[in-house]
Amino acid sequence: MTSGTGNWSYSTTFDCDGVASGTQLQSYMGVTRRAAAPGFCFSNDDDIKKAMNKCCSSSCSGASPIDVSTAAGQSQCLVDYGGFSSSYACVAGSGKSAVFPTYCNGSYAYSTNAMYVRATDTLCCPDTCHWTPEDLKTSEGENKCLNLESSGWTNWDCNGLSGRSAAVPSYCKTTNSNYKRAVPDNCCKDECAELAAAQTKSETEAQCLQSSGSSNWTYTSTFDCDGIESGTKLASYTGYSRTAAAPGFCVSADADIKAAVNKCCPDSCKGINSKDDLPFDLDTAAGQSQCLVEYGGFSTSYACRAGGGKSAVWPTYCNHSYKYSSNVKYVRAADTLCCPEDCTPTVDDLLTSYGENKCLNLESSGWTNWDCNVLEGGLQLFQAIARLPIPTTKEQFLIIVAKMSATFWQQQRTKVRPKLSV
Repeated sequence: MTSGTGNWSYSTTFDCDGVASGTQLQSYMGVTRRAAAPGFCFSNDDDIKKAMNKCCSSSCSGASPIDVSTAAGQSQCLVDYGGFSSSYACVAGSGKSAVFPTYCNGSYAYSTNAMYVRATDTLCCPDTCHWTPEDLKTSEGENKCLNLESSGWTNWDCNGLSGRSAAVPSYCKTTNSNYKRAVPDNCCKDECAELAAAQTKSETEAQCLQSSGSSNWTYTSTFDCDGIESGTKLASYTGYSRTAAAPGFCVSADADIKAAVNKCCPDSCKGINSKDDLPFDLDTAAGQSQCLVEYGGFSTSYACRAGGGKSAVWPTYCNHSYKYSSNVKYVRAADTLCCPEDCTPTVDDLLTSYGENKCLNLESSGWTNWDCNVLEGGLQLFQAIARLPIPTTKEQFLIIVAKMSATFWQQQRTKVRPKLSV
């Protein structure tokens, strides 16, 4: 036979109907030959099929006598047309050894035995020896693809299904050419491409946030719009986790932060117009605690104010605080999102004992249970000051005097309020 191409060219070991050992013809010719028909008349390889129909047309009439849907049929096919022993089938099982993937033409582990490969790949096991896009929709198909494209994937697929180990994300960035061909280039390319796109999106958002805003509020690379949660595939792929800036900071009390997040994360901020649109209630300790965990990285034992088993982030993690912490992430969350009312003094605060206490603790230290304490009857302002801890700087003293002076005249109009009890 002179038809066919490349490794599929027939050799003198084949003719159309074969020359069986022990026959008169074999004795006369001095050779045995394998029958190419009727099996290869139905080959999955177009070159082989054309060669058969050209050279063995009379032997190629009728239906295929081979049933390769069973291990027994596969084994018989491999014996008759590949010269295998009867202990082989396409895949291992029922006492049979596997010809997959070693004797598949598309296999990384491709054998040089042309007769074995021809029978396995084009006739007896064509479905096993070739992967298709449909295969990549199942764990079994992904495993087949991996083993055809590279070696060592005995019990692997892309996503770790059906008890298999996951090739994604660990091998998406591999520099090994064989693994690269198997995972990111072919068998798991959609999964790896999705992770790559997600990383690009995160990097773009992080850079946008980092370049927006001002002063100490400038975002670092630890933030993007939607976050990368530790322990996820994406975190494993990127090698880092990130905190989500949205939806929380979309409604930050800090104008710079709010503008930056709405600029860099428009899709994530869509429909988030006020704190009432957030997934937690900032009017409750539970909501404050959740906010502080998600956006500040605090433990669950914190809320804005102490109580209910929670420790207070006020005033230490308030930007306006005299005791201001250097932990920008903590302060950003506490001051501009989770506890803005506690962290920011206002003129109206000076109309209440609670507000005076808040002001004193933000402006200076040591005012745990103090307010301005101007008593009814017109006691001199400096009599009250004399009972307070001594300010440590002139600036602190002037601030306290100014605040208390304003409060003094207001209290003369509204009468005495009870001393703060906390």
